[in-house]
Amino acid sequence: MDAYAAALAASSKSPPPPQTTPSPPQLKLDPSETALVLIEYQNEFAAPNGKLYSAVQACIEHTNMLHNSYNLMTSMRNAGCHIMHVPIIFDEGHAQIGATSGILKGIQDGKTFERNSAGAQFYETMQPVQGDMIVSGKLGLCGFFSTNLDFLLRQKQIKNVVLGGFLTNCCIESTMRTAYECGYEVYTVKDCTAATSVEAHEMVYEHSFPMFSTVVDSEEMRKAVV
Repeated sequence: MDAYAAALAASSKSPPPPQTTPSPPQLKLDPSETALVLIEYQNEFAAPNGKLYSAVQACIEHTNMLHNSYNLMTSMRNAGCHIMHVPIIFDEGHAQIGATSGILKGIQDGKTFERNSAGAQFYETMQPVQGDMIVSGKLGLCGFFSTNLDFLLRQKQIKNVVLGGFLTNCCIESTMRTAYECGYEVYTVKDCTAATSVEAHEMVYEHSFPMFSTVVDSEEMRKAVV
């Protein structure tokens, strides 16, 4: 075969099929081993008249987190997951706080989350129902420190901890890190959390959260437990 014929034959061959990357397997979790841990869905943050609402409003609207959180909570509850609410509540005067700076000092100075106040109550769409659990004792940033959260998770033989709530780069991050170090499989739901700025919210999800959790959105998590 001369060079021309060889080139013609080569050009007539079908090109190889394009390489395809297989899709990652869909996330699936056993509802009986999964807890949705809802941190500080209280009026101070979530209600328009809350003392801290203006600080988180932009991020709430950016992620649509209150709407998404309600839908996720309802779906996971109906699927048989454990729902755990983690409020932060202080006595009048905030005598439990000894910090002289930082966010806890700000809570004390602002007289926020005081027991029996409207601001400390659960937000209207995120109310516990019969069968849910309310974690007691949260007086700081981490949902584990000073609370009975770890006790409840272990009593229910939970393996998967799913986090939503306030603030992304404060209580959510602190709880995420502790849950990870305690050996739980941790999932942070990006569109069910909010910070005091969209930039801070996005930054930790990009640079920090993937080291300690699997980052998901609410739709992925809803599908994972059905």
